[in-house]
Amino acid sequence: MLLVLTHRCLERKQLANVASGWHTHLGILEDNLHGVEPRPFWSTHVRMETEYTARLAAE
Repeated sequence: MLLVLTHRCLERKQLANVASGWHTHLGILEDNLHGVEPRPFWSTHVRMETEYTARLAAE
């Protein structure tokens, strides 16, 4: 099974927030599909936003 997600028309200043949101939502989906307790949304989102901000700054 393959899930393809395309989110268009983003400004660069939105990328870290949107990417971390999708990353978190898809991680929760993965947890549910594997029958494990879903990760917490907001703490995961904050951690991922920090990581994506750093990744984007390095480009």
